[in-house]
Amino acid sequence: MELPGKVALITGATGFVGSRTARRLVQEGMHVRGLVRRPVDLPDLESYLGDITDAATMAPAAAGAHVVVHCGAVLRRATREEAMWVNAEGTRIVLEAALQAGCERFIHLSTVSVHAVDGHDVVDEATPLRQAGDAYGESKALAEQAVWAAAAKGLQVTVLRPPAILGVAPTAARSENRRSYTKSATPQPTLWRRLFSSFILMPRSPLGHQPMMVFITTVR
Repeated sequence: MELPGKVALITGATGFVGSRTARRLVQEGMHVRGLVRRPVDLPDLESYLGDITDAATMAPAAAGAHVVVHCGAVLRRATREEAMWVNAEGTRIVLEAALQAGCERFIHLSTVSVHAVDGHDVVDEATPLRQAGDAYGESKALAEQAVWAAAAKGLQVTVLRPPAILGVAPTAARSENRRSYTKSATPQPTLWRRLFSSFILMPRSPLGHQPMMVFITTVR
């Protein structure tokens, strides 16, 4: 896909991953819309007021978008009801808007928590999705099921399943860990690479032409 001049819609555009994704796509020459729930100034982005759980605002936000990058979600601090509503139902609503808009690529930020890891020594793409237990993982697994269902309808999709995202930002779950690490008197970058490099799998571009799944670990 040629990116310059095309339109990208990013949900969760004010979050850690979403904001950096937006910045990168702007650098690639795309016109980027950031979906936000409250008025906020997003430099170099078109700020679009809406909510992923509100179909009435999602449809116009996605209209004309060539790419939808779905980063919006609630994390482990949410209640089970919130997780199911935002992560599962919200994703279904965003997918429906993308299908109606005829978007060329849907990129979904998932998590390795979707896997039912009990009894599995090795976790890969074939590991079953979680069906019970952890509310966050279960809600994200249901979201993925909606993504693959949309793919069956013809939507080109990419699913990213990060095991850990490191960085310093108000919304980064690992932010404090990263701060402590970078301030350490005896930093060990080799150790960090050893811990996380095995999770990296990038068989082709996220904007390629086949449904795919990618394990990523860091965002800069």
